[in-house]
Amino acid sequence: MNTKKRLTLCCTILLAILSLGCKRTEISKPADKHINSENYKLYKLYAGYSNSFILKPDGTLWAAGENTVWMFGTDNEGGVYTSPVKILDDVSEISVGAGYLLAVKKDKTLWISGWDALSMQTYKQFTKIADNIISSKAFHAPATPIGIALKSDNTLWVIHTTTSSAGYQLQKIKDNVIKIEAGEQHALILTKDNTVWGYGNNLAGQLGVGDNNADVPNGYANSPVKIMEHVRDMAAGFLHTLILQEDHSIWAMGSNGNGQLGDGTTVDRTVPVKIMNEAISISCGYYHSHVIKKDFSLWAMGNNYRGQLGDGTTIDRSTPKRITDNVIKVSDGSLHTIILKSDSSFWVTGSNEYGQLGIGESGLGAGNTNFSSTFIKMNITK
Repeated sequence: MNTKKRLTLCCTILLAILSLGCKRTEISKPADKHINSENYKLYKLYAGYSNSFILKPDGTLWAAGENTVWMFGTDNEGGVYTSPVKILDDVSEISVGAGYLLAVKKDKTLWISGWDALSMQTYKQFTKIADNIISSKAFHAPATPIGIALKSDNTLWVIHTTTSSAGYQLQKIKDNVIKIEAGEQHALILTKDNTVWGYGNNLAGQLGVGDNNADVPNGYANSPVKIMEHVRDMAAGFLHTLILQEDHSIWAMGSNGNGQLGDGTTVDRTVPVKIMNEAISISCGYYHSHVIKKDFSLWAMGNNYRGQLGDGTTIDRSTPKRITDNVIKVSDGSLHTIILKSDSSFWVTGSNEYGQLGIGESGLGAGNTNFSSTFIKMNITK
């Protein structure tokens, strides 16, 4: 990788153009008899910046799109894969970072591939960096973390990068944790008592603790701060957050310049605001969001620059709009979205500049527009 390209990517990351990708959430087991009850748990979806990933039930990880700085752990750096290719085995979970990938394997080991801009280390192949990990999420804080890691004893650790031979160091920050999510520079933490906590950047209000919280000096929480109780799930976007409560209501906070909070405005929210009811799953992307309701209908709001909402337009939406039905999983990326339907079919919408839609080509439509504003079938062998 030449110096010019490395510097360009580093600047891009610092400017937060290479986004977090999607922060995918799980859903409850479908109760409707027309939904195949086995399908909902078989696959995991991850939409990144210029790529997409699907984790199959056999533990194989498949990728489509751009192999940015060796994120796929293969030699073809910068190569474009317009159909999904297998890149790793025995995987239980991944998280897409800005130029790197974190993968948790079934043996509870944590692996990294790609380029860590903070340590200036390049991992052309998947490299093990920690043990006894059951979940990990990539995110970038102003200091040196590359992410957070949840251990099997329910303790949460920050993964700090170093320039020494030690590689990565883990710092414990929380006990009794059962689930984690992360955005570009903030993390969400769900504890055993169904309370959600925030950690990291709050400059856009994405932690939902208000403007003058003493525990968030200078817009940054150095330790977890309490956000809300009675929480079922949460999702973290670039600079915004969605929270799904036990009563199936959705609450939103943070950046709202494109209407991604779905409250009918484009005003940032520093405390949670209620958006809708009857939800079972939520997903946040760069500046857009999707919601699955109890009837398995898919709803979208926010930025629609490349048709990532899937409503057939490129118009931003500040209130949730119904998109399609029979959806059981959704993952929002930077400018594209992946869904899994009840018949086990994968559908994609949004930018396809790097082949990230996985449909066998990188161009779409007349004039090679490189994006689709409606959901089209993804080309993957089950």
